[in-house]
Amino acid sequence: MMDTANGGGGDIGGTNGGGMSEEELERQRMRPADVDADMREMGRRKRVDAILNSKTFKSELDRLVEVGLIDGNSVGGCLQQISDMMGIRTPGGNVQAAQCVQPIADLRGAESAQFTKQEKMLRCRLASLFRVLDLRGWTAGSHLGTLRISQDAEHFLVNPHGLLCTEITASSLLKTDMQGNLLHPGSTGLALNAGGYAQHAAVHAARPDLRCVLTVRQPAVVAVSALRAGLMPLTEDAAVLGQVSVHRPAGDGDTQRLAADLGVSAKVLLIQNRGALCCGETVDEAFYLLSRLVTACENQVRMLPLGADNLQLLDEQQQQDVYDAARRPPSRAADSPSHRASAWRLGQLEFEALMRQMDNAGYRTGHVYQHAVRADGPPGHQSDVEYPPAASGYSFDTEDIFSYSPMRKMFAGARAGERTRWLNSPNVYQKLEVLETGTSEPKTITKVSGVKVD
Repeated sequence: MMDTANGGGGDIGGTNGGGMSEEELERQRMRPADVDADMREMGRRKRVDAILNSKTFKSELDRLVEVGLIDGNSVGGCLQQISDMMGIRTPGGNVQAAQCVQPIADLRGAESAQFTKQEKMLRCRLASLFRVLDLRGWTAGSHLGTLRISQDAEHFLVNPHGLLCTEITASSLLKTDMQGNLLHPGSTGLALNAGGYAQHAAVHAARPDLRCVLTVRQPAVVAVSALRAGLMPLTEDAAVLGQVSVHRPAGDGDTQRLAADLGVSAKVLLIQNRGALCCGETVDEAFYLLSRLVTACENQVRMLPLGADNLQLLDEQQQQDVYDAARRPPSRAADSPSHRASAWRLGQLEFEALMRQMDNAGYRTGHVYQHAVRADGPPGHQSDVEYPPAASGYSFDTEDIFSYSPMRKMFAGARAGERTRWLNSPNVYQKLEVLETGTSEPKTITKVSGVKVD
C-alpha cells in the first residue's frame, strides 16, 4: 500500500502510474505506422476504383474478352493481358520468367583482375556470338567456337562442351593452348571437346591469319555438305563467300589434311556430311560468313526440288562483282573520321547492330562500339518557344493512367491537342502598370490583361 501511494513498486492490475495498460501503450506507439498503412491502402483502393470506373478500361476489357472468345485464347492469357494493361507484375508467371536474361559480361571483382583488357573484350565478343546463334535458331547440333587471344601467345578461348549457347557467358569460356592444355577452367567446371578442338587447332596452326573458327551444324548446311555438287553459286549470299573448299573425312587422324583442304585463301570449308567451318580474321567476319553460308544453303535446299536443269547459276564475273562489292568499305568511311576505311572490317557494322539490339534487350554484351549511330556533336538547344514549360509539364488525369498501355495510341491525339491548346489561343496578353488606389503613397502595380483578337 505504501509503495502504491508513493507511486513506486510497479503497476497494479497491468497498469502504469498513468492508469494505461501496456496494450494501450503499445497501440498508441504503433498508431502512426497503422495510419500510414491505412493511407496507403486507401490510395491503392482509390486507384483501383478509378480503373474499374473508367470507361476506357471497360471498353478495353470487353475487347479482350471478345477477342479471347473468337481466337480461343486461354483465361490465363486474357488475365496476363489485363495485368500488363493495369501495370500489375505477377511474380512467378511464365511471361516474367521468360524475360529473365543472363548477362553476358559477367566478369566482376577479383575474377576480372586476372584477365587483360583485350582478353575481357574478346571473351564478351565470343560469348555474344553464341547468344546470337541461339537467337537466330542456329544451335542445332554441337557448336564449337575458338578465338585466338593474341598473335604472340598461342592462347585460345573456347566454349566448354555441354554448355548451351544461351548459357555461355564471358566467364564460362575456357582458355587453352595449341595442344589443348587447359590454362583457365572457366566458371563452369566443364571440360573441352577434344575432337572438335583438334580440327580448330589444325586450322589455327596452318592459317595464323584466321583468329576465329566456328563449327556450323545448321540443318541446311549439313544437307548441302552431303550433296555431291556442294554449294552452288545460285544467289549473292553464296557469291559473297568466295572460294568454298571441301573436305572429305577419312578417319579420326585427318586433322592435318583438313587444314590442307582449306587452302591458303579460303575461309569456308564444307566437311562432307558433317556441316562446315567458317573462319575469319575477326569474330565479326566469321559470323558474317556463317550467316551468309546459312542463308545460301537454305535457299539452295529450297531450289533443289525445282530441278537442276531449271536453275540458273551466276557466272564468274557476276560472282566476282558481288564478292568485291561486299568487301568494299561503305562510302561514308572516306569522309568521316569515325568511319575510317582503314578501321572498317567485313561484317563489323552488321555485328555491332546485333550488339545494340541485344544491349537494348538487356543482355549486357560488354561490346565496345567502334562506329557511332548518332551524328557527332552535342544535341541542339531546345527553345522555350517551341517547347514551353506549360506544355512539357502537362499532368495527366485519372483517365490517362493507361498512357503506357496498349491504348496509348487511342489517346495520343487528344493529349497532344490538350498540351498545345494554349499555343493556338486567339488572345493577346499585355503588361500594364497602374498606380495603387486607396492610399496616400500609391505604388506601381504590374498587371497582365488579355485582349480578345477577332
